[in-house]
Amino acid sequence: MKIAVLSHTFPKSKNESTAAFLYALMLGFKHAGNHPIVVIPYIKGLKHASFPYRVISYKYIWPSFLHNLGYSSTLKRGFQLPIRAYIIAPFLFIFGIFKLLSICKSEKIDIISAHWLLPNGLIAAIVSKLTGVPYVVTLPGSDVYVAGMNILFKKLAIFAAEQASIVIADSPTFIRKVEQLGANIKRSEVIPYPVDVMKYKSDHSASANLRKHFGFYKQDVVILAVGRLVEKKGFKYLLESMGEIIKTYANVKLVIVGEGDLKEELLAIVKKRKIDKSTIFAGSIGRDKILSYYNLGDIFVMPSISDAAGNIDDQPVALLEAMACGLPVVATNFPGNSMTVADKVNGFLVPQKNVNAIKSALLKLVLSNKLRKQMGLKSRKIAVEKLSIDKIGEAYALVFEKAISSKRIK
Repeated sequence: MKIAVLSHTFPKSKNESTAAFLYALMLGFKHAGNHPIVVIPYIKGLKHASFPYRVISYKYIWPSFLHNLGYSSTLKRGFQLPIRAYIIAPFLFIFGIFKLLSICKSEKIDIISAHWLLPNGLIAAIVSKLTGVPYVVTLPGSDVYVAGMNILFKKLAIFAAEQASIVIADSPTFIRKVEQLGANIKRSEVIPYPVDVMKYKSDHSASANLRKHFGFYKQDVVILAVGRLVEKKGFKYLLESMGEIIKTYANVKLVIVGEGDLKEELLAIVKKRKIDKSTIFAGSIGRDKILSYYNLGDIFVMPSISDAAGNIDDQPVALLEAMACGLPVVATNFPGNSMTVADKVNGFLVPQKNVNAIKSALLKLVLSNKLRKQMGLKSRKIAVEKLSIDKIGEAYALVFEKAISSKRIK
C-alpha cells in the first residue's frame, strides 16, 4: 500500500539524530512491503537523496530562514512554546494541508500516517475529510502535552484524535491523556518504536577507542544516559544519586550523551556533589557514532519524570537501542517503560524522582558483573523478539489494513 507519512520533524539525513526513530519506522514500513512517502516541512540541510524511500518537503513561509518549527527545536526546555511558534504555525498548517492534499491525489495514497497529534494529526484529519483517504495518528508524547496547553489546542487535538481511524502510541499513558482531554477515540493500539537490531548490538570493539579517549580502565563500570538535557529526562535525579556511589566506588564513571537547556544546571549539581572527575557530558552525538557510546556503557539509566508542566518521557527510543546493545537498564516505572523493561529480569524499574531507588538499583548492577551480563542478555533478547524494524513494521501494517477496511465498510 502507498502510505503518506506526515511529520514536522525528521532526520536531515540517515545518520542524523533528530527523530531517528522515524527513519527506522519508515524502513519497517518498507520491509513490510509498503511504499512510504514522507511529507515534512522544509529545513536547511535536508538531504532527500540519502533516504531509501521518498522524502518530500514543503515550504511554508518566506524568507527561508524562518523555517524553524519542528526538528526538535520548537519546545524550549522540553515544555515551553516560544512566541514565534504561535505566529508561524498557521502557515505550516495551511501549506501542509495543500501539500498533503496534492500528494494524496497525485500518488493515489491508500492511507495517511500522521505523527504528532498537533499539527500533523489535524492536517491529516482535514485532508482525510476532503479526500476520503483514511488516516491514523501516532502520539510520541510531547504532542499530548501541547494539546493541553490551552483551550484552542485542546479542541483541535480532540478533533484530530476523533477523526483518526486508529490512534497509536508507544505508551498507554499518552492514549489515556488524550481521552482525559475529552476525545472519544474510535480505536487505539500501543506499538513501540522500532530499533535496528542488526545495527544496534553488543560490540565492545566499537568502543575501544572511546574508552581510551576518556581514560577509562578495564575495571571501570560505566553508567550511560542518553537524551536531551531537559527536565522530563530526569537527569537531575540521576546526578543526585551518583554522589554517594562515586564517593564509595572510584571505578564508577557516568557518561551523559545529549545537549539541552538544562546543561548549566546539571553541571552545577555535578560540581556540588564533587563528581566532576567521574562525570562526562559528551554532548550531541551523531547516529554514526552513537553505537560506540552504547557499547561503552555497562549499565543504561533512563530516570524519566513527569515535568513541571506534566510532559513525560515514557519508553524513549534510546532505552530500546541500549537494550538492543545488550545493556541492563534502570528506568522509571512508567507504563511504556514497563512494556519493555521487566523488573528484575533485564533491569530495574524505579519510582520517578526517587534518588534512593535509583542509587539502590544502580548499586546492584555496579556490584555484580554476573547480574549485568544476565540482564544484558535478556535486554537483547527482548529487543530482537519484540522491537525489531520488521516486527514493528508488521504491527503497523496490520493497523493500516484495519483502518482501510473500516473505511471501506463505512
